Amino acid sequence: MTRVVGNLFDADGPLDGRLYLKPSPPFLGAHKNISFRIEDGNVDINLPPCPKGTVWFVGWKNKFETGGVEYYERWLVPNVDEVDLDALRGFSRPQDRRTNRMAKLDTTVWKAEADEAREKAEKLEKDNARLMHRLSAAEARAAAANGKLASTTSEVTRLKQRLQDAAEPVVNVEEKIIERQVMPSEAKQALAEVKQELVLLHRENEKLKEQIEESVELSTHFSNLHAEIDRLRNENQRLLNRIEELKQPRRSVSSLRQEMIANLDKLIDG
Repeated sequence: MTRVVGNLFDADGPLDGRLYLKPSPPFLGAHKNISFRIEDGNVDINLPPCPKGTVWFVGWKNKFETGGVEYYERWLVPNVDEVDLDALRGFSRPQDRRTNRMAKLDTTVWKAEADEAREKAEKLEKDNARLMHRLSAAEARAAAANGKLASTTSEVTRLKQRLQDAAEPVVNVEEKIIERQVMPSEAKQALAEVKQELVLLHRENEKLKEQIEESVELSTHFSNLHAEIDRLRNENQRLLNRIEELKQPRRSVSSLRQEMIANLDKLIDG
């Protein structure tokens, strides 16, 4: 059976009535006249395809109309799954079997691309969760490093004050004789210890700077990854929308193929 889908209109709008069909001559699956109730112009019926040398004679009667039926159209129903009503009536170019096969192939391609995009989005979401965990750990380390840096800065200030106090000479003036107090050995030892602590603090500060820079890099990478996930989700939704459009019987397959080629070019270009 071939599904016929479309709409019937006249000058006043959608038609309401009955659609009458009779085979000429009768053939397998079509031995007698048949009719269908049509409301608001919507046609969705199933007809046996016409063998070679046969057609369906088609007539119409409006609702509440009396009298005989005038068969004024001839439909050559092809042996396909679905055909547009306008194509049967000669208002548009009918689709052949090859076109239907190409449409099914296009649908398969779109579904495969949508599945691939969905898998890629899921993988990126997992990477995102892993990087979020690393980012949280890095932020915790950065907070601890900032606290340690503040404590270290305070200790450096204290040591500098000690160094200044230890290095300041004491001068006694008496009867024009200047006595200079020599820095004791303990002060020299304290000065050496302060210098050693300053070197260690400098190394610790360098490590803290590296950790902070790593945290900034992780934050930037996370932002880029989040943007990529949003783009893939939008691409996945667009592919799903295209799949739904390919299922519509009245869409032009050639235009869909052109759109698919253009979209594939965009994906290849980046």
